[in-house]
Amino acid sequence: MHFNSKRLAHIDSLRSIAVLSVFLYHLNFLNGGYFGVDIFLVISGYVIAKILIDEKDISINFLLNFILKRVERLLPAVLVIILFTSFIGYFYLLPGELVFLKNTINYSSLFLSNIFFFFNTNYFSEVSNSPLLHLWSIGLEFQFYLFISLFFYFFKTNLKLILLIFLISILLAQIGGNLKYNYPFIENEFSFFNPIFGSFYLLPTRLFEFCFGMILVILKKEIFSLKKKKIYDSLDYLSFIGLISFFIFGIKDLPHPSIVTLILCFFTANLIIDNKSNNVVRIILKNKNISKFGLISYGFYLWHYVIIYFFNLEKIKELNFANSILIFLLTFALSFISYSVIEKPLRLKTNKIFKIFFYSFFIIFLIIINNKNFIKIKQTQRFDSNILKEYENFNNYEKKYSNCRGKSIKNACIYGNKNNLNTVLWGDSHLNQLAPVINKIANEKNLGFKELSVPGCLPIINTSRNDKQGWNCSIHNDKIFNYILEDNGIKNIIFHAYWNFYVDKKGVNSSVDASVDEIIINQFKRLSEKNKKIFIILGVPNYSRNPKKYIFRKKLFNKEIKSIKNITYINLKYHFDKNKENQKIFNNLKLDNLYIYDPASNLCDEIKCYSILKNRPIYRDGTHISKKESFLLYNDLNQFLDIELLKN
Repeated sequence: MHFNSKRLAHIDSLRSIAVLSVFLYHLNFLNGGYFGVDIFLVISGYVIAKILIDEKDISINFLLNFILKRVERLLPAVLVIILFTSFIGYFYLLPGELVFLKNTINYSSLFLSNIFFFFNTNYFSEVSNSPLLHLWSIGLEFQFYLFISLFFYFFKTNLKLILLIFLISILLAQIGGNLKYNYPFIENEFSFFNPIFGSFYLLPTRLFEFCFGMILVILKKEIFSLKKKKIYDSLDYLSFIGLISFFIFGIKDLPHPSIVTLILCFFTANLIIDNKSNNVVRIILKNKNISKFGLISYGFYLWHYVIIYFFNLEKIKELNFANSILIFLLTFALSFISYSVIEKPLRLKTNKIFKIFFYSFFIIFLIIINNKNFIKIKQTQRFDSNILKEYENFNNYEKKYSNCRGKSIKNACIYGNKNNLNTVLWGDSHLNQLAPVINKIANEKNLGFKELSVPGCLPIINTSRNDKQGWNCSIHNDKIFNYILEDNGIKNIIFHAYWNFYVDKKGVNSSVDASVDEIIINQFKRLSEKNKKIFIILGVPNYSRNPKKYIFRKKLFNKEIKSIKNITYINLKYHFDKNKENQKIFNNLKLDNLYIYDPASNLCDEIKCYSILKNRPIYRDGTHISKKESFLLYNDLNQFLDIELLKN
């Protein structure tokens, strides 16, 4: 039984490039830096396949040792990161964030964090709440080790099945969004899109990237039967420039992983192969300093996100170049220590039974202590009881009316008088944030309002999210629109949404032969022709950071709340500039039964807009006004929704 531990310089250099791209992405310096993880996956597929293919006897004993080696490679450094994060988190994280961290730790200790994050958060969203979000890829990696071990045990004599697995995986990644959990398990209208979050986090839709590296090992001899140096050189330059292009020009809205990812896999695979060329690309990849950095790439990956996360909490403002250099040096130092003191020494040969017992005991102990400590934290007196109560009340109030989002027309929530239903509320999650104040107005006016909010969807027909095609926005909106047109009892439609994102930021596209602007104008004209009154509530001012978290973090840890641009306030002019396009469309609609209300009239003065009022946060996050403070809009909304207009 033998595990080849010989390291290849050019592959270590690729690891260096991959981890640095991810690092720069998390510093907001490289838009497509997250593609570095994909490079790691292809490399992993190649390295693991090489080990297993070279082994003549794939026995149970061999596989147990193989898995144990993988545990030794991954787990010790992860446990150190977990302990460090738990300690630092105690002094910086909000109570809700600590609870989320507790769950993250439990799953991460068992290499299941990617599954936990699949059900709880979006990798590209601020609401992830966890300094251990990056451990999703470690869970994915280990799950691949288990899968491939079983595959080689049963099918080593028929490795062509890897091609079948590859094809199934890429199909799931690209068109898996059509699958459903209930019968008939597939959407009626088949579309060419990937699952929303599952494609990013889970093994079935990432397996093709590992397989790309594996296929490389299987076909290596055939690939290099033709010795054409010019072709190799051209492919090297193309691959290297291609990878850099992905890093620089990659966008978060790109469906990923998908068929597009195959291009990245090809570039990576070509550079993994040592084609014996001596071109500039190969000289770079075989550079000793670059390849040596690859030795600590695993530790660097583990430490960098944790440090950036807590640095962001403390510094608040965007990281500048000097801060970034400091973070790099600190991450490098901790990575070097991790490699020298933890990773390398623990790879030495010791008793196998002892290792299994030790790791199992440590994980169980960690999970038990983790849960007990977090229970104790929730009961501790370190926070001022009044502020803690304010924080909990704020979060609890946010849960009100949340179950009304995304409901079908038949089961939609109705506010006010159910027997006098004449108004539809149509919008996204921003509309649902106004449910408390709108409910009050509906009751006072003795009218019935039906909420038809579709989170993440512009309340306009024939449009879909660029980044979330699987949400079927167009299908949901078409049903709502037809319902409003056909029901003569519906006299009024109140619209509210994240207009800025959809229109000004080009967050949606048209599904018909017309521009989004034309579709919006046409929709409102058709409603007007049916004698429907249209009430448009413009978007609330947006903030680049979460005001609620900032204010409560300062309050709970007894620190001064400062006036900070883009957190506690923005300039009114900035707000208008960011909403120029959608407001222009609405203002140009010359319809007799169209009415427009701008919440900025309540949330801003003549110069600035504010996210706090009398030391209270009035936002749930950077873009949603809080439900608890939605009553700030009551007086103006009450006048805007004139009872005579609504009745007639």
